[in-house]
Amino acid sequence: MDTSTRSSIWLDEEFEYEPQGWDPNARHVLIAEDDREMCRLLADSLREDGYEVMEASDGQHLRDYIDYLRGTIVNGRFFDVDIIVSDIRMPGASGLEVLRELRRYDRETPVILITAFGDDQTHAEAYRLGASAIIDKPFDIDGFRAFIRQLVPPSSDDLPRRAY
Repeated sequence: MDTSTRSSIWLDEEFEYEPQGWDPNARHVLIAEDDREMCRLLADSLREDGYEVMEASDGQHLRDYIDYLRGTIVNGRFFDVDIIVSDIRMPGASGLEVLRELRRYDRETPVILITAFGDDQTHAEAYRLGASAIIDKPFDIDGFRAFIRQLVPPSSDDLPRRAY
């Protein structure tokens, strides 16, 4: 699959809320990672697996996107995002801060936190806040992809679809 035609937005100066051309039948992943190369690696890998991916360049952009979606919660879940993958240490807001805010009104959307600074205290705090997993960098990209597919298959007739 040619991933260059898939939706890709790096949220720099102007924040774009709605990527154009998203497949409503695909699963949607929101990735927040301040290392552009790492973000692109994760995003392109997930696109190869059939996911639609939105990329946020830091914690504030992640927060902005989540705030935008706050009015679009259906049955306790974002109807637009099926899973969130976020670095922990980022400018603007940490992944832990955003997770804490998110869990005030959304307890269902899976959140995977990734970090190069994963001590026991950080792991414990992430799980206490409701993270689905915390993955220490560096990690095996194929194992990461398999884990995402296990949590949220890219497409399945067995899973309910969002209404658009």
